[in-house]
Amino acid sequence: ILSGAEDNTARLWSKNDAKELRAWPHSAWVQDLAVAGNEQWLFTADAEGFITRHSLTTTSQPVVRWRGHDASIHALLLRPVALPAVASRMEKVAKPIEPELWQVLTASRDGTVKLWNGDGLLLAKFDTPQQNIVALAATPRWLAGGDDSGNVLVWDLESRTLRHTLRGHSRGVYG
Repeated sequence: ILSGAEDNTARLWSKNDAKELRAWPHSAWVQDLAVAGNEQWLFTADAEGFITRHSLTTTSQPVVRWRGHDASIHALLLRPVALPAVASRMEKVAKPIEPELWQVLTASRDGTVKLWNGDGLLLAKFDTPQQNIVALAATPRWLAGGDDSGNVLVWDLESRTLRHTLRGHSRGVYG
């Protein structure tokens, strides 16, 4: 069980006896987190705009940390790289999956949504018409982002273009 909190930590807990197994300190609130690679990698996003990849199996020190945004990151989403060679490799792998097989999507109070590789290389920046995106969801083809004004923005992940703005909620869309 993993948690991220306002006390500037991400923590790993035992599911058997509810004891803390590890803690990863951060310089700001841990706003969101996700696990990848057969539970080998922990990705965290914080209130200062940093994304960090931690190892769940070795060191408690960050493996990679990068400045992703100029403000607090509200949402972090992982998606597997959808390449035929990668897909067959993922199905046959019995060992932990490498971070390059994952992409990281982040949304920030700075009004941007960005796509990264697992090592922090920026792959794309999505047009957000100055929206504050607070939630993300994706399929292999589409990315949806909910904003704090009640809209859902939908991007085509292949062309990386904004395709639709869905209006109808009267308040923020958080899921």
